[in-house]
Amino acid sequence: MLDVIEPQVLSLVAYQNTVKTLWNYLVVLYSGKDNISRIFSLSQDYYRVTRGDLPLGEYLADYQCMYDELNALLPITADIPKMREQREQLAIMGLLGSLGPEFEGFRSQVLGCSVVPTLADTFSRMMRLSHHTSSVATPGDVRESLALVVPYGRGAG
Repeated sequence: MLDVIEPQVLSLVAYQNTVKTLWNYLVVLYSGKDNISRIFSLSQDYYRVTRGDLPLGEYLADYQCMYDELNALLPITADIPKMREQREQLAIMGLLGSLGPEFEGFRSQVLGCSVVPTLADTFSRMMRLSHHTSSVATPGDVRESLALVVPYGRGAG
């Protein structure tokens, strides 16, 4: 089976011991499911899409693809708590997309989390960041990039 996999992909998956672990790894790697960075990127494209000078048919096809991918990443469900979580994720994506470059470090940290923080937690972190930086931070400023790792609250001194 490995002889039909492209060399650049093979180097990523060669250590997988079973077909099941290989398949699971490829799903995570390429599907974007539960990939908050992909959800962010797609939601920003989806809500800020412009036609430009694309032919109408091509533009509509591209838009449909984005719509389908967003639905695949955030599928419709009868599970009410899951629907709330998805809506909250979209709210967080909108918030992160609206922030200026001074929040790039913060945005990267939120998108890099394995578990998406709640909207309230995101607000709280932003407020702490704002509180800890008395002047406007430049993108990548050390103070900004440490905002989420500095202990805060109980036990912080």
